[in-house]
Amino acid sequence: MSLRIGTAEANSTFLTQGQALKSVLERNASLAPVDVSVSATASVENANRLAADDIDFGFMASNWIGRAKNGEAPFAQKIDLRMVAPMNAGPLFLIARAVGDLRVVTDVRRRRLVVGPQQSGMAQHARVILGALGLTFSDFVPVYLDFAAGADALARREADAQLQCPIPNAVMTALVERTRVRVLPYDRGSMYFAVVDEEVRAASGGKRTLDDLLLAMLDRRRQNLPVDESAWVEMVTKELGEKGKTEFEAMLAGSIQLPEPGGFGPCFTRTTKMLRR
Repeated sequence: MSLRIGTAEANSTFLTQGQALKSVLERNASLAPVDVSVSATASVENANRLAADDIDFGFMASNWIGRAKNGEAPFAQKIDLRMVAPMNAGPLFLIARAVGDLRVVTDVRRRRLVVGPQQSGMAQHARVILGALGLTFSDFVPVYLDFAAGADALARREADAQLQCPIPNAVMTALVERTRVRVLPYDRGSMYFAVVDEEVRAASGGKRTLDDLLLAMLDRRRQNLPVDESAWVEMVTKELGEKGKTEFEAMLAGSIQLPEPGGFGPCFTRTTKMLRR
């Protein structure tokens, strides 16, 4: 009987890793043959295939494991599974054509963004990642295509941006050989939180930090309360006054977020340096 491994769509990171894993495992004759199969919606489908005893191992993004065990959306029921081993820790990233006017993630407002197949883990990732940046699917035009079709749409100017999976990524490799692209940075969001942390520490005399606000947001989620832009604005305004709201709105509008020289602690200072991109 073969060892069955579920991965993702053709040319995806999971499939590439699954094929590499197959070559390693089959060096041990007692484990051969290893059957590597495609799962169109990747993490979500692999969890359901495990529940149906259709595969023995499935590639999943780690954040979906807990949801599957607890029967939380997008899973209809609890699935008895566990993590066997990590395969990589690569980041998801958004890309756009280099000749376009998209520069950062929040520029995708009112644009066509490829987020993966509608029921896929990638589409769920898009909701979580963009939601953390204050964007919902109503703020842009979601395009539900797989990696390869999405890359083709981007190259043909039928889409403006795409959420891509981690390297090794055959689709991304092929895309950059025919189309100049740029990675849309999340930098502004991370710098915004650094600024907020610094301001909260100063306003409270060092008694509170950004962690207190984030823990409060987690408490809201546990209580099934909205965890959205409005909730954050209310919280940061209560903490910092009206400037908490205006600074958040400025960040969303594209304002450069610049922590003070000691914003990351007394051992650091701020310098300016030109970098090639």
